[in-house]
Amino acid sequence: MKKTCFVPVICLLFISLTFTVHSQNSNAELVHNTPISIDLGRVGGYLEHLPPGYDNDTTRKYPLLVYLHGRGQRGNGSSDLYKISNQARTSPPRHAEVQGSLCFTVNGAEECFILLSPQLSSGNWTAFSQEPFWNYILNDSNYTIGNSAYSNELMVSTTALVVGTPITWTNINGAVQVGDDLVKTARYGWGNSGAESVDSIPSNTDGWVEMVLLDSMKTDLVFGLSVDNINDSLETINYGFQLSRGNGNLWKRENTTRTYLGKFNEGDTLRIERVANTIKYKVNGNVIADTHSASTSGLVADASLLRTGATVFQARIYAGNSGGSSLRISTLKNYFETGHKEEKALLKMYPNPLRLQNELIVFLDEIDFTNKVELVAYDNLGRLVYQKGLDQTVSEIDISHLGGAVYFIKILSNGSRIASGRLLKIDE
Repeated sequence: MKKTCFVPVICLLFISLTFTVHSQNSNAELVHNTPISIDLGRVGGYLEHLPPGYDNDTTRKYPLLVYLHGRGQRGNGSSDLYKISNQARTSPPRHAEVQGSLCFTVNGAEECFILLSPQLSSGNWTAFSQEPFWNYILNDSNYTIGNSAYSNELMVSTTALVVGTPITWTNINGAVQVGDDLVKTARYGWGNSGAESVDSIPSNTDGWVEMVLLDSMKTDLVFGLSVDNINDSLETINYGFQLSRGNGNLWKRENTTRTYLGKFNEGDTLRIERVANTIKYKVNGNVIADTHSASTSGLVADASLLRTGATVFQARIYAGNSGGSSLRISTLKNYFETGHKEEKALLKMYPNPLRLQNELIVFLDEIDFTNKVELVAYDNLGRLVYQKGLDQTVSEIDISHLGGAVYFIKILSNGSRIASGRLLKIDE
C-alpha cells in the first residue's frame, strides 16, 4: 500500500465542472482513483486519489480531503468501489476521475489535494460508522502525518458548487426518511405529506438546497425553501421546484403561482439558491429562472409530496457567507431544548446523547396534564418503536430495549403534536 503523507487541514472545496460524464461500471475502469479494500466495520474499503507526481517528491505534504458519498453509492468496499466515482457530477471523486487531479491554481500557485473516499456498506454516515476509518487514516502506520503546525484554511474559489450537508427532515407527515431520502407513504393527494429541514439558512445569508433526481418515476412533488413550514400544502412553499411525473414538466412554484420552466431529466440536480437576497433556480448548475422579490428572512428546506412513493432524493442544504465563502454557518434548530416554535410545549431531554446505562429524563413545561399526554418515538424508517403516557412535568423513561440509533420523539396531547425533538442513543 502506498504511504500517504498529508498536512492536517480543514477545508471546503469549491469546484466548477464542465466535462462530459462517463460512469464507470467496474473497478477496472478507474484511472485516477485507486480502490483499496480494508475491513473497518461498516467501511469495507475506499478510493484513494493521489496528486500527480506524488511519488516523485516524498517530502511535499498535501491537504487531505475525505469525501462521504450518498445513499446510492453504498457497497461492499471491494468490487463496488467504482460506484463512488459515479456520484453526482459535482463530487470530488468524479472530478478527480475525469479531470485527472484535484489541483487548482490559487494566487498563482498550484494547490493539490489527496482524496480518500470511503464506502459505507449500510446505514448512514454517523460518528460511529466513521470512527474506525478516521482512526485508521490518522494513526495507522501506512499513513503518515507531519509534525508541522496546522496549515491555514485553503479556499479554492471558482464558481461555487459545494457538497453541502444531507438534510435531516423533521415534522414529517405522511412520509419517512430513509437514509438521505424523504419517501411518501400516505395515499395519493396534495396536503397530506410533507416535511421541513432541521438545518436552516439564516436571515440575510446566502445558501441553497438541492436534490438529485435519481428516478423520474418517483416525482410528483414540490421541493424548495420556505420562511416557515406552515403545513403540508404545496401552496405554502415560498420558493420551489414542482415536478410532474406524467409529462416530465418542471415548474417554478412560489406559493400559489406556478411558472413553466421546461422538462426535467433523470439525473438532474435541482437547486434553489439565495444569492445577495435574490432567489435563483438552477438545473445542473445553470440558472434557468430567478425571482425579483428580495428574500432576507431565515429559510428552511420544505417539501410537499403528491404520489405515494414520491421521493426527494439526496437532499442537501448549505448556508454560507455572500460570494461563496468557505465558511459554513449552520443554525441547527434546537429541538432538544425548545421544541418547534409553533408548538406550545417546552421539551427537554437529558442526557442526549443517551448511553446504554442511562435513563432518559424528559422535562415538559407549559402543558396541561388534564389532557391525555403521550411520548412516542419513531425510528428513521418512520416505525413507531415506543409509546408511553406522561402525567407530570419531569418523567424518567426507560428505553434500554431500543438499540443505538437516532430516534424522532413527539409529545402528543389528545393525539395532537405539541413538541418534538431528536434523541441519539448510543450502545457501548
